[in-house]
Amino acid sequence: MMQTLSTKEIVAKIKAHECFKAKVDHGGFSIAICNYVPFVATAIHAGEHLDKTLEQNCALSKVERYYEEDPFTDYFISDLPITLIGHDSRYAYDLNRIPGSCIYERAWEKAVWKRPLTNKVITKLQTQHQSYYQVLNALVETLEQQYKKCCVFDVHSYNYQRICDTLSPVFNIGTHFINKGKWQKCLTQFNQLLISEMNIHNIDVNVECDLVFYGRGYQAQFIREHFSDTLLIPLEIKKVYMDELTGEPSPLMIEAIAQGLQSVIYRFISTFKQVKLKAKRQQSIVDKTLLEFDRCLFQLSRKIDILNYVNPINFHAEEKKFFQKRGNYEPKFRYRQLKINPFEFREKLYHLPINRVSSPTLRQLYTEVIDALALDMDLLTSISKDEFFYNSLRIYGEPSNRDIANATFLLHAPDIEDKTKQPTLAGDSIIQLFQEVIHQYGIDFTVKLSDQMIAKAMVDNNKREVVINKNANFTDKELQALIHHEVGVHALTTINSEAQPLSLLRLGLPNNTHTQEGLAIFSEYLSGNLTIKRLHELALRVIAVEHMIKHMEFAKTYHYMRSICALEAHACFCLVARVYRGGGFSKDFLYLSGLREVIQAYHTVDISLLFTGKTSLKHLDSLKKIQQEGYLMKPKLIPLSFQSPMIKEDDAIIRYLMQSIK
Repeated sequence: MMQTLSTKEIVAKIKAHECFKAKVDHGGFSIAICNYVPFVATAIHAGEHLDKTLEQNCALSKVERYYEEDPFTDYFISDLPITLIGHDSRYAYDLNRIPGSCIYERAWEKAVWKRPLTNKVITKLQTQHQSYYQVLNALVETLEQQYKKCCVFDVHSYNYQRICDTLSPVFNIGTHFINKGKWQKCLTQFNQLLISEMNIHNIDVNVECDLVFYGRGYQAQFIREHFSDTLLIPLEIKKVYMDELTGEPSPLMIEAIAQGLQSVIYRFISTFKQVKLKAKRQQSIVDKTLLEFDRCLFQLSRKIDILNYVNPINFHAEEKKFFQKRGNYEPKFRYRQLKINPFEFREKLYHLPINRVSSPTLRQLYTEVIDALALDMDLLTSISKDEFFYNSLRIYGEPSNRDIANATFLLHAPDIEDKTKQPTLAGDSIIQLFQEVIHQYGIDFTVKLSDQMIAKAMVDNNKREVVINKNANFTDKELQALIHHEVGVHALTTINSEAQPLSLLRLGLPNNTHTQEGLAIFSEYLSGNLTIKRLHELALRVIAVEHMIKHMEFAKTYHYMRSICALEAHACFCLVARVYRGGGFSKDFLYLSGLREVIQAYHTVDISLLFTGKTSLKHLDSLKKIQQEGYLMKPKLIPLSFQSPMIKEDDAIIRYLMQSIK
């Protein structure tokens, strides 16, 4: 919550190491401290405010003033842990000029005032200038005491159309007041990060030092004179993100710069101090407006359950007809009625106030989730219609040549596992084994049987249930694999998501199906329960999806699958029904492609954040960023299979097959 405080009160809170957000009582600037870290970001020219008396006396129009101000620089740094943002126009007093010269008479060859300012007004404005530097001094002094050294990112923007465009870099760093003997290595690293981390559509990012600006502002001078162990980096951003003449912004470019700059700053600081920053933001510090937005989105979207609606309610009856007609029949599956008004849903979805999300990375994630939910609604409203197939492809895609090659490779692996008759488990025995593992994890989940599903098992996140197909039988190894799949990954990520301060990961990020199923299959492998038969099953799903896409005839796909594999009739019908349900459901190929991507990531990066909820590998970097910002906590539970892999020595063939999935 933003407070209004005097300069003295702000300084006192800083010295007491309090986290707070406040606007100074004269209105000239605001400060936000969510976490005491060794860096500060400032946007001292972001403001455009003139009080009524000054505005009436100003000889320049608002458009003329806006041209020389630095719009959106406050937005670029808005969710960093410590920010100082100017609200008064630089035409009132310029925070980047020395106190005695901070008030313009002429600026950029134009007279600023219709009548000279009175001594009383000048004294007031200079006092407000002094107020900012009292706060800056207290802040940097406090951070230097805590961290020994500190960094200030002094963010500005500049007009480039009035200078030769070939001499206007996207980012310019002014080094006039920087002690290069001490900080040159840091400057070089910051430059390199700007180039590597900034991904701005249609813009070739380049960085120069002292090409169009030299960093001679008063803030840089103040830091150099008062703090030998603080590096201030004056960063000028070319106004490529807006029309500098009309002021019209380019929202997507603004988002890209905000995300990129914050990523650069976090990466730079992690090496600047040679420590990994730890988020200290607690749920109570997360803005109430953000929490309310998050809650509204979750409440609106929690009833969307695609698997529930695409499971045929007449599966057994249609299977019976299919075999009665010896496979020459196109099943006419029926589905549950949608209990959501799609028009109201879309209207409410796109009226959610996304602007309440201050973090650029978090805002981008929410935007993608909202767009994905709209696609999910398109899918649900088209069940059993021709459009369903195309909507499925929009959401899940289709098998690539690599997916098909991996599937074909796996199908050539002979199933040489023990063919002796193994006892099968069903009913109460299955429930008991599931409940034992649930108790071991200490989570609140129930287990029930159902005869209204095609899959062998699934997790109902909303009801906290593991639902098992009543008609399925399992060997002990198959059941252990299923437990590590459904409980070890799907149930645990549900529980972990509920422990987060935000509900974002309960809803699920785009592409989360791909990653979550990949993690679940990999959990089967790490637990020592993945079989060649299971790998064949995943491969057959890919082939079935490919055949469905090409032919769109249930019977034709069924007979083709029977011709290439040894599945018995019922199992083959279930396999084909999975990919034809709804009208053509391409999701099933994701199990194998998701497994491939998880295998690659497991051996190269830390994937623990993927267990924080319904996440995706595509967004792993974004998860790391919002963890640094304090919006994401470490996962409460990690699957047992990932904690202590139980791959047996005699699983050499399985290990070879897994290593060969490329």
